[in-house]
Amino acid sequence: MYNSLARKNQNEYRFLFVQSNGSQLQDITKLVEKENIKPSLDSTYAFGDINKALIKVSTGHSQGKVVVTF
Repeated sequence: MYNSLARKNQNEYRFLFVQSNGSQLQDITKLVEKENIKPSLDSTYAFGDINKALIKVSTGHSQGKVVVTF
């Protein structure tokens, strides 16, 4: 599924599995900065609309990161 979607949109997907410990998180930070990796951003909500953001994430309709600002 991801391969055909990536080809269609001329994107490249890679997966990296890590544990949430300080050393690995520092390594991930370095990799993101070095490779200038940009996350896929779906939408941004004001804090007052947090319920809308949670619904979007919980129903699986987001196509990237959902950001809540305050």
